[in-house]
Amino acid sequence: MEEEMDQMIDQMTDRMVKLMNRGGQWSRTHSQVEDGEFGNPFGGSDGSYSVDDLERRPGHDHRGDNRRWEAGIRIDIPEFDGVSVNPEGFIDWLAIVEEVFEFKEVPENKRVSLIATRLRGRASAWWQQLKLTRDRLGKSKVVTWRKMKKCLRSNFLPHNFQRLMYQRLQNLKQGAKSVDDYTTEFYQLIARNDIQETEEQLVARYIGECKKVGKRHLFAEHDDWQNDDAGEYYEDPPVYDEEHQCEEEVMTGVVEVNLVVRRSCFTPKVVGDDWLKHNIFQSTCTILGKVCTFVIDSGSCDNLISEEAVQKLAMKTENCPKPYKLQWLKKGGEVTVSKRALVQFSVGTTYKDDVWCDVVAMDACHLLLGRPWEYDRNIDHNGRTNTYSFLFGGVKITLVPNKPKEPVPRPSGTLLTLNQFEDELEAEGEIFVLLGKEVAKEVEIPEAMVPLLKEFADVFPNELPDGLPPLHDIQHHIDLQLGAQLPNRPHYRISPGEHEELRRQVEDLISKGHVRESMSPCAVPALLTYKKDGTWRMCVDSRAINKITVRYRFPIPLLDDLLDQISGASIFTKLDLKSGYYQIRLRPGDEWKTAFKTRERLYEWLVMPFGLSNAPSTFTRVINQLFRPFIGKFVVVYFDDILIYSATFGEHVNHVRQVLTVLRCDSLYAAMKKCVFMVPKVLFLGYVVSEEGIQVDESKVAAV
Repeated sequence: MEEEMDQMIDQMTDRMVKLMNRGGQWSRTHSQVEDGEFGNPFGGSDGSYSVDDLERRPGHDHRGDNRRWEAGIRIDIPEFDGVSVNPEGFIDWLAIVEEVFEFKEVPENKRVSLIATRLRGRASAWWQQLKLTRDRLGKSKVVTWRKMKKCLRSNFLPHNFQRLMYQRLQNLKQGAKSVDDYTTEFYQLIARNDIQETEEQLVARYIGECKKVGKRHLFAEHDDWQNDDAGEYYEDPPVYDEEHQCEEEVMTGVVEVNLVVRRSCFTPKVVGDDWLKHNIFQSTCTILGKVCTFVIDSGSCDNLISEEAVQKLAMKTENCPKPYKLQWLKKGGEVTVSKRALVQFSVGTTYKDDVWCDVVAMDACHLLLGRPWEYDRNIDHNGRTNTYSFLFGGVKITLVPNKPKEPVPRPSGTLLTLNQFEDELEAEGEIFVLLGKEVAKEVEIPEAMVPLLKEFADVFPNELPDGLPPLHDIQHHIDLQLGAQLPNRPHYRISPGEHEELRRQVEDLISKGHVRESMSPCAVPALLTYKKDGTWRMCVDSRAINKITVRYRFPIPLLDDLLDQISGASIFTKLDLKSGYYQIRLRPGDEWKTAFKTRERLYEWLVMPFGLSNAPSTFTRVINQLFRPFIGKFVVVYFDDILIYSATFGEHVNHVRQVLTVLRCDSLYAAMKKCVFMVPKVLFLGYVVSEEGIQVDESKVAAV
């Protein structure tokens, strides 16, 4: 392996030197040809290259026999469309153009027009536009290849391309690449950057980030690099690299459901001691896509795998060359070992290994790595941290143990198993169930707000007052499409218990004056939906009436526009209207259009119910009309949520007073348990609003 690496390093060094000296050797060769030192290898039989031949070379009519060899070689400039190649491909295209110019000896005054014929698509359109623009501005035409190349680079290369190439070269590391891939990328980046470094510096740069290069002498005499005919290199006294620091990865076990559940066979932790002191190394690995437990034990003479894991994973086994017996692995005496299996396992993404393991019946773990594995991997064990370190593929791997799970206490004697519960149920025939219910927290009211809230206590009733709300300037209108057929839907079939609940809620609405019996020619069904707190909510299926209702186009406020108004505030109060829809009346004469039926009777709404088309826009119009003098100054309203914001404490009390005064004058009521008073940050429409700005509510993204 060392000899192959040495040969590869020598080859790479040769290629690097030839790359760096390519320009010098080319110019020296041409100067020697002009001085007559070398003959033309493609010239006449005598190998001479006369001065007349040199004079005739620019002309295409008098090439003579010296250029006949070109007749069988076709070299063309590739087309360039400006789209199909990336920036590095564009640089390669420019290099090919330069080579063709040099090979074909294209005159300078023909190069621009020649390249223009090879432009296609976007590149061709750009060139035509460039010529028109320069002509329109009175600038001279682009007649030199140097100028055209500068224009091409400025248009088809990113402005920071050179800096990115240099950064890529500076940050280049071998990492997980092979030596060949690393070398190829190194050559490409050297060619992309104009690096003014000596051969020794380039070799040192290459070796510095190549982790697979060992101690090698990679420098030669400078004179020998210039003499390609010598074919030999003379070495200086050996120069060795410092010991290379390998990349280190710390591997912990896979946190997933194990292949099987096994009892713990490890020493329990002593109270007050570090858990590492009384536990051998245990962790998890992946075997054939399944998460398994493994143990590292230097006291084991062999690598072992459990019979159960072999069976569940359907692993192939073979006879052991020398069967033997083990003790202490399983209760019951000796364990005969006659089979073995090649186990392929992985820990993390980097360490993937395969070891021969003897198959035994054991309960301690699925896989046990003993002395053979430690010997093969040249393991270093840290007794204090109980970690195992070794080199694998040029990367230092450190295996970290998993902390044993704390034993789960057994249920007390007062809890029954499922079987015991079923027996008790059959014997008694009656059970009582205790259900836990979340109790809403009481609203914290700052001392400064207590007098104000006492003054406006009538704005925060426990229940809405009986009777209809006052008739505001804006009522909910229901305009039906002309010629539309009135719906008459049958009621839904529900259980007797649900029917009783529905009847109770309808009677409660009648007693409050929100609903009355109807003789309407149209009707839609009512039903119950289940709420989070375990209670029922009455709903009306208004889809049929909504389908024939004329839609309003009143704008609903955008959330972003509302939140932009809050900047600069530091104190917040949030009010929530109590059953806000029920505080808005229907336009007199439109009540029959809201009729709904139960199993027994037909009813119609007197206040605006949920589920009607145009109801959100009506509610928004009412609230905006009430708080129009305050909106944009210290109030933000979104449906029934009212946010009051202020910069100072004194201003805030005055702002809250003004809002509560408006609510009292228009007989609107708020729900105290949903309100928040004078806080530095508040949850509003799913965002946390504070002096620092707008933030996402963490509870909304906790699952993500």
